[in-house]
Amino acid sequence: MVGVYEFTGGGRDGVLGRVLGALTGGESPAPETARPDRRAETTTENSRVREPQVAIVPLGDVSTRARRGAVEVIQAVYDCDVGVTEPRPLPEDGYDPERDQYEAEELVHLAWTVGPGSKNLALTDVDLYLRQRNYVFTASASDGGGSVLSTNRLREDIDDDLGPGATRAVFEDRVRKEAIHAVGGMFGLDRCKTDGCPMGAAPTPTDIDRKRTLLCGTCRTAIVR
Repeated sequence: MVGVYEFTGGGRDGVLGRVLGALTGGESPAPETARPDRRAETTTENSRVREPQVAIVPLGDVSTRARRGAVEVIQAVYDCDVGVTEPRPLPEDGYDPERDQYEAEELVHLAWTVGPGSKNLALTDVDLYLRQRNYVFTASASDGGGSVLSTNRLREDIDDDLGPGATRAVFEDRVRKEAIHAVGGMFGLDRCKTDGCPMGAAPTPTDIDRKRTLLCGTCRTAIVR
């Protein structure tokens, strides 16, 4: 199991944090399962690519709008090739029936295992938790090979007076911003304190609304390819 070191979302005490070594004792052991070569399965929304730098792995039922928004913003912000694999079923072992949630670390591990890219993002609409955290929007592996983004709670706390079109636009904007955040950890970016930077903390969906869809200057220069 890869160690998960960084995440966004609320916690037991409502505080965001970084798990640098608590999950793996300071080390990030290699997964027990070797990564198979699945490059031939990778597609973009419009064309086939062979070796994407970032591969998006849809898990379960993920909307086309969410997939397309993640592809477009990752391409634009990180200037890289992005592929989308065929959707895969959610891992049964990752589901906690008492919580009615999936364990984020299991989905990060699955993305790392099946994803054909050098960086692999699991995209899902199920609700996630991480250890004692009540929920998380994103989580990333400490080795930079995998991450996960849940769109489940990104529909919450949207003004009821907004029409369907505006409500959908808010949701899609949140998906883009959290996609930047989820992938940023795999590009070597840390939590950012610059106001509006998508690499900043976001305990609630409305905190995401205050972010931009562009990295701050410091984060742009810190990208590790």
